[in-house]
Amino acid sequence: MTPFDWVTARSECSIIRFFDLLRERVDSDVRKVSGLNKPGIVFRFDADIAPEKFMVSRERDLGGFKEQLSIVFERHEGKISARRRAAQINEILFDGIPTMNEEGECVFVIDKVPMRIWQVSPKALEELFFSH
Repeated sequence: MTPFDWVTARSECSIIRFFDLLRERVDSDVRKVSGLNKPGIVFRFDADIAPEKFMVSRERDLGGFKEQLSIVFERHEGKISARRRAAQINEILFDGIPTMNEEGECVFVIDKVPMRIWQVSPKALEELFFSH
């Protein structure tokens, strides 16, 4: 049995790598929710803001009034954050860091809770996608 190469695994569990994987996951999730064809609601994924940021926005028509709400993901030097933004709202949803768990998986730790990448996307986007 080959011993686990924790050095390589940990080097691949960097903030930059996790951020890239999260961006791919969120882009895929936005395409899926857009395919649900929710009347009067448009979802957009924008990765062209800056190399260290991407954003998901929801625009919906409320009978002549357009409501826009966005979730901005940002890579900082020591963490990745998700922030909710709207006309009068600018609040941090969470900050987290990637690290390896005991099984050697790269996980994202938010408030001391390790999460797999598929769990991070809904933590940031579930309300945006499914609230009315």
